[in-house]
Amino acid sequence: MATFAQNGLGNKTIETYEDMLRIECKPGHISYVVVLSCCNHMGLVVEGKHYFDSMTQVFGISPTNEHFACMVDLLGRAGLLDQAKNLINGMPFKPNATVWGAILGACRIHHDSILAETATKKLMELNVEDFGGYVLLANIYAEFGELENVADMRKSQKYHSEKLAFAFGLLSLPPWMAIQVTKNLRVCNDCHLVIKLLSLVTSRELIIRDGFRFHHFKDGFCSCRDYW
Repeated sequence: MATFAQNGLGNKTIETYEDMLRIECKPGHISYVVVLSCCNHMGLVVEGKHYFDSMTQVFGISPTNEHFACMVDLLGRAGLLDQAKNLINGMPFKPNATVWGAILGACRIHHDSILAETATKKLMELNVEDFGGYVLLANIYAEFGELENVADMRKSQKYHSEKLAFAFGLLSLPPWMAIQVTKNLRVCNDCHLVIKLLSLVTSRELIIRDGFRFHHFKDGFCSCRDYW
């Protein structure tokens, strides 16, 4: 299931999960992380809500920060920021940096500066050195035109390093070899577009593993179908 989900094969992930239920194989904590991540990658809000509810109501599994982060990300990316915020407020324990990072990423997509500031404060309270929080905040500052703040954030952190990694790979690796890069954050829209174009103009297969999934770029297209 995890392999299918990470490589963008959402339908296969859900089919495998349903097969588990048919043979009365009880899903566990990890199974639901994978299924909810799959729904997140595919934008399946209704299905994600169903699986999240069934986890506790049918199988008695208490959701963790990982499950909540998947749901917050799913709701936030769909533009349902109020629902995402209410879900966080209703958590039976303190949200961690992954949960607040998910809502911060959604704020960038949907240009909600007020909620972004709240999420940023929470991230900094949890971990002032949180790299993901700094990069997401820099992206939001750029979206809102706060260029001075962007400059400050980029001075303190290495920024968009995947583009440099791919450039190095193109220069140093043989033409027949696929280039693979790993990073711990979700690839941003600009970098995603640049890498698609690189795969087209160089006729190279480019692979990036970000903090959420694998992206396979080939001939100007990505395996995520531009939804991640």
